[in-house]
Amino acid sequence: MSNTFFQSINALQIEGDWTITVAHDKENSLVVSVLFLNKKAGDTVKKNILPLILRGTAEELDNGFFQAIQKPIQDTAQLLTNMEAYVKERDKIKVSTESKSPKPEKAEAINPYEKAMKEVDELETKGQFQQAWMKVPPVEKFPEHTEEIRARRASLSAQFAPDLFNSPKSESHVNS
Repeated sequence: MSNTFFQSINALQIEGDWTITVAHDKENSLVVSVLFLNKKAGDTVKKNILPLILRGTAEELDNGFFQAIQKPIQDTAQLLTNMEAYVKERDKIKVSTESKSPKPEKAEAINPYEKAMKEVDELETKGQFQQAWMKVPPVEKFPEHTEEIRARRASLSAQFAPDLFNSPKSESHVNS
């Protein structure tokens, strides 16, 4: 019996950690799961790496295991190395950019929703309810404020002059 399994792994010359699981599938068939990770890669990258699954008889796996895993494992190792380099570079740029960029002043930090609602407030204070209603931003533009927008429109609508066609109907009783 030739025992070259670990020599074959070493011959791949890939830095990382191997998790290999062998399970019996059917009679005379095995399922081998090979997961290759690099500890240096970020956790988010590791979560997306799937194991390589091989199925076959013991003889088929003995004869073709390393040929079957060599390219996918090398590709995974390269991906992890590239991702590690990318994350390091991104973090450097982020730190560099944050230290150079001036912090926005409080007055400049007003978001578009707040700006629009401030204009609505001003028009409502002047008694211009219909103009205020028209300045309420659309729900599609600020879906996170849907309930506030609808409530504001409803309260402004209530301030409009009565509509002759939508006035309350007088109740009439019909005796049968």
